[in-house]
Amino acid sequence: MARVEVSRFVHDQALHYLARPYGLTDAIRNQLMQVVEGYNGRCEEDAARQGIEWMRLQDRIQGRTPRF
Repeated sequence: MARVEVSRFVHDQALHYLARPYGLTDAIRNQLMQVVEGYNGRCEEDAARQGIEWMRLQDRIQGRTPRF
């Protein structure tokens, strides 16, 4: 499996969800933290990928096309 590449934009999106009161589960919060850590270096790659997919799903739910 390829290493997770986390762009600055994806990092910032993860921080957005972590900073707002979205009622995140502990599992989602951990996945988003792994996205943030992935931008800075090492992370739990599977969790980071799941966090990125979760953010894409949120865009789709809101009628937006994911930009990443």
